[in-house]
Amino acid sequence: MTPVCDTADGLFYTYAIRTAVQRAIACEHTANQTPKVLHACVWSDPQPTQISMQVSGGMGLLKMKQKCNDAHSEVFGLPSDNYLLNLQILSPTDSLPLQPQPTLQCITHRGADFSFTGNLQVDRNVKAIQIRFNDNTILTLDTYALDDSENHHLFWLNDTCKPLAAVQEAYANLKRLDGFALQSGMDAMPASWSSLSVKLKELSSLMHELEPRVDSLSERNRVTADCPVFQLFGDTRNIDRDASHMCVAFKHQMSTADLTRIKALTDRVESHLLTVRNMTLSCKTIDCFRTPIINALLQSRASTIKNISSTCATRESSKANRMQTRVNYLLLTGIDANLRRHVGQLCHLDSMEADIDLQLCQYQLRQLYANNTNNAMQLSKTLYDQSMAQMRSDVYKVQAIVDTQPDSDPLLVKVRWAGYEPDADTWQTAEDFASHKDFEMFLTAYEQRHNSDSSKMIHANLHILTRSVLAQKILESWRVAPVSNYIYSRQRASMCTNTVHANNPEQAKAKSVVQKILHADVRHRIITPMLQQWLLKTLMLPTASADDISTAIGVFSTNLQPCVRLAMTGQATPDAFEFLHSSQIDTGYNDKSKTDLLIKLMMNQKGRSIQCVRTSMLPVKCNTVTAPEHCVDYI
Repeated sequence: MTPVCDTADGLFYTYAIRTAVQRAIACEHTANQTPKVLHACVWSDPQPTQISMQVSGGMGLLKMKQKCNDAHSEVFGLPSDNYLLNLQILSPTDSLPLQPQPTLQCITHRGADFSFTGNLQVDRNVKAIQIRFNDNTILTLDTYALDDSENHHLFWLNDTCKPLAAVQEAYANLKRLDGFALQSGMDAMPASWSSLSVKLKELSSLMHELEPRVDSLSERNRVTADCPVFQLFGDTRNIDRDASHMCVAFKHQMSTADLTRIKALTDRVESHLLTVRNMTLSCKTIDCFRTPIINALLQSRASTIKNISSTCATRESSKANRMQTRVNYLLLTGIDANLRRHVGQLCHLDSMEADIDLQLCQYQLRQLYANNTNNAMQLSKTLYDQSMAQMRSDVYKVQAIVDTQPDSDPLLVKVRWAGYEPDADTWQTAEDFASHKDFEMFLTAYEQRHNSDSSKMIHANLHILTRSVLAQKILESWRVAPVSNYIYSRQRASMCTNTVHANNPEQAKAKSVVQKILHADVRHRIITPMLQQWLLKTLMLPTASADDISTAIGVFSTNLQPCVRLAMTGQATPDAFEFLHSSQIDTGYNDKSKTDLLIKLMMNQKGRSIQCVRTSMLPVKCNTVTAPEHCVDYI
């Protein structure tokens, strides 16, 4: 994702937080000038035996329920203030207006009572609102004011909830450096480890100060259980406090000092990030981060780039070279993902996204091999096996030694196993290694890391943002892209990142995976651009019809359908991501369903597309179902 920049302030990384904070401050400053609105819904049958009420609007949400056995009930109330009241009486069975509609009467302190329908401009002269049902049962909503109302002037602040939530969301994206690249420019000056570590420690300190302030925003202006505001709505025993959330503040509580402090801290964070971005580290400076498996991956990466350079010049003249270049790019993507994964583990970061990218690359290599039946450019078994072996993360059993017991005899070392989490670490001896040379290599690498300033830096109490920055600078020194390369470019990564389902993170994960698969498959000529565009549109549109969703799911193979179903409908299944761990070799698509949908899409086009169908399909009528890629060119 290309970072958003406010050209006026020069903000890149903290633009979203700053904007949300400014919006929240503006909402609070205008809270007393904005007209107040209250929506009240009363659910009751024509002969009320149980009545419930919900109040929403500028104060937030309040839910109440009470059994009503008296002919004259006074169980609920409303605030005595200046606001527009929208009152609805609804049936509890279908939430439609109750029939016959009760009559509404406004009782005033001055005795000038009057009837109204639905909307009422409430002021302090309103004493009560009476709802008279068809059987003459009366529900009275008295108005209540707090004692010493001059000093208890209420500000209704529910409109500030969205900007405050936006601050927290922007902060969550910032601390993970989501979509932001810290790649230094060509004119960046090499920096020493000591100068970088100073900036990182200062950045970590700022983030540790900022984080609790941002976290506290979720409770900002929220009404607590002992707040007298609940008394404005009648008998407080009728209030469902767990289902209610109100945002108000008294006059003496109104202050934006905490928001102003957050804005000042984000400005300092921005300054530190820009400073770090302009630092570049030589490989020699961070050699201590080179574990044996990282060294092997860097060597594979260098040889892959060399192979790409040597085959790119002739790829148009040779189908074999073209396929080899395609595989090499895929291999490079997988190696980069593996490097991001291992560097993330060194910096104690969540490596789930890198794990998925690596698994996707392995899956797409299997797709390319399976597509040999539909592709004139063949992927040889030898090239497939070699590429899969280079891409796999479990080639080396031992990832690193992470701890030792110097006083033990024989020497015990704690081993981090490649592909496993830290809780799988075990204590081993030198005899457990394949050779004494391997043991000495891993032990030397551990001692270099353990005794270096950078190791102490990582194991300090660093904020997650600081560790993310450090990981990016390490990858940058090895010329590894922080996002990925040609398959998942920044533009495509941005599309995937923007697919956010706050209430369903598994659906967001599945949607990102399916998007990446579709973008890679069209480049690998497993699907056509027309089919990809339709599938992406169906995936992204929340208003896609059930028939389109069913058709889209049916296009994919059986093992991929659970993931696609989760991405499109949110319907989770235990095997949604099982295809990533499977060794099954297939293209990921149902050839017949894919062909039928492609023909349908082409027939629905006008002019050129219809002509294309007629001219390209007639010569091979019998093969239109079994070999779609031979029948039609890419539209």
